[in-house]
Amino acid sequence: VRKLKGLSFRDTLVYLGISNDRQYKPDPKTLRKKELVRAFRQWCNNYCDELCVLYRTLQKAKEEAKTEEEIEALTGFYHQESLWLYQVEILLGYSNQKKFELYREVMRGRQG
Repeated sequence: VRKLKGLSFRDTLVYLGISNDRQYKPDPKTLRKKELVRAFRQWCNNYCDELCVLYRTLQKAKEEAKTEEEIEALTGFYHQESLWLYQVEILLGYSNQKKFELYREVMRGRQG
């Protein structure tokens, strides 16, 4: 319970109802950390969904392209296709550290 909840030994005792000296109040730092982790996981899920939609949209557009002009209009996206797939791969199977590096890279790109 201590590791799972990220509690001190004393807070774990309180959480389990072993100590009556005070009610369980999570540490504000622990609460903030949990909120940041939750927000990061949500970003990972949302960004993965966004990349998948982009990839599927490009695949559909490639299938439906009939003329040279239509194909040429898509050429600006071809180089991004492999990047999108690599980023999805990171979000689905790599370490949290690698996911966080991707997050920082994406956020820098969106700011400037």
